[in-house]
Amino acid sequence: SLPRLTLFYDYDIVGDDKEILKHFYSKDFDFTKTLILEQKLDVSLVGGKGKVSIISYLPNKILANASTNTTALLFLSDTYYPGWRVFVDNAETKIYRANYAFRTIVVPEGEHTVEFVYEPWSFKMGLLLAVVGALGIVSGAKILDIKNKISKVQSKN
Repeated sequence: SLPRLTLFYDYDIVGDDKEILKHFYSKDFDFTKTLILEQKLDVSLVGGKGKVSIISYLPNKILANASTNTTALLFLSDTYYPGWRVFVDNAETKIYRANYAFRTIVVPEGEHTVEFVYEPWSFKMGLLLAVVGALGIVSGAKILDIKNKISKVQSKN
């Protein structure tokens, strides 16, 4: 198995899920040196050297340092799943699905701070609906309280 974070300098393109698995398990594919992606990248990769280390690993946030002497792919052996965003030196970048089920990003030459953050839109929508619901309940209770006070005043007159 691979470490949680690894730098790669080579990839193959395979667009179909069944073909990805077939390619991955073929006897001439070396998963320790090459990633399988579904699309061509806008950068070219040549062999290089680098290192990556985890600074912090939490369920919703991963912080790492990456250093490479040429453009590389930083592979994270966590599941590819919608809702994750990634920032390289505070600039958002695209996450690619690698090796069928994992995440990878392009890391330019040099030393970089990489931050993966889980921010699904469904959580934000749920939070918004909860706040709106709570405001609705409070408003409704306030309206009922005002109506009760008006009824009491009217019944006295």
